Amino acid sequence: MKLKSILTAFLLVFFASVSFAQSEEEEAQLFGSTRGFKSQMVNIGKLETVPVCREVFIENKSAVAIEFSSFELPAGVSAMPKSKQVAAGEKGSVLLTVYPEIAGNVSKKTIIVRTTKVGDSDSKPIEYKLQLICE
Repeated sequence: MKLKSILTAFLLVFFASVSFAQSEEEEAQLFGSTRGFKSQMVNIGKLETVPVCREVFIENKSAVAIEFSSFELPAGVSAMPKSKQVAAGEKGSVLLTVYPEIAGNVSKKTIIVRTTKVGDSDSKPIEYKLQLICE
């Protein structure tokens, strides 16, 4: 009976790790990083009273086209993709605008850019993190 319990526990752990490894590998192909997450620092510069714009490039390292699907933004920050879709091996860009009077101190705040595979609305979104820093 003990052996059966140990074997069952081992099989559960094994299949869970195999499943996790497969999804991790697929996500890593998109941005070339573990679990599909890649962080990038974005230097906003010195914030005064006028809005500050920065173009941020995101490289698609997968074999399929991706599209920007959504953004998670701190208050006072807007994001607009310059291209909706990014072909395999190409770079897409997102235009970030920081409004200092609304955003306040945005240093160390994170923007989440979510992408999905083109034509596959059921695919799991892959997140790309942009870390803001100010002077």
